[in-house]
Amino acid sequence: MPKFLTSQAAEAAFYAAFEAADLETMMQIWAQSEKVACTHPMGPCLHGRDVIEQSWKTVFSEGARMTFSLTMIQQNISSDMAVHVLYENISLRDSAHLAATPVVCTNIYKLIEGNWQMILHHASLTPLDVDAERQVRH
Repeated sequence: MPKFLTSQAAEAAFYAAFEAADLETMMQIWAQSEKVACTHPMGPCLHGRDVIEQSWKTVFSEGARMTFSLTMIQQNISSDMAVHVLYENISLRDSAHLAATPVVCTNIYKLIEGNWQMILHHASLTPLDVDAERQVRH
């Protein structure tokens, strides 16, 4: 199993596995715990490794390969927990067109025995006018 020395390294591996549709690597990033959670856009909140693994298997089997350009909004990192909030700017592989709207995402990583591992991935569609939404926050 790979060891992620920083939450940023775990996140880079997460998106590389997502782009490659690599289920084995994807699940190596997730903590070995039933207290993990994942919410895909427009989907329910999934709990437990087995259920989450099945969801990624389904996502990867649907055939559409995505590439991600990430825009970091905020990182909160303590000695054993990291919360990353970002926009996933998604395009289909072999296409120069970005999706109509980015996906806002929260990824939470926990330091477990010297290895940063994902414990939560929550992705939601953003409003169509992201610039207006950004102005409301500031």
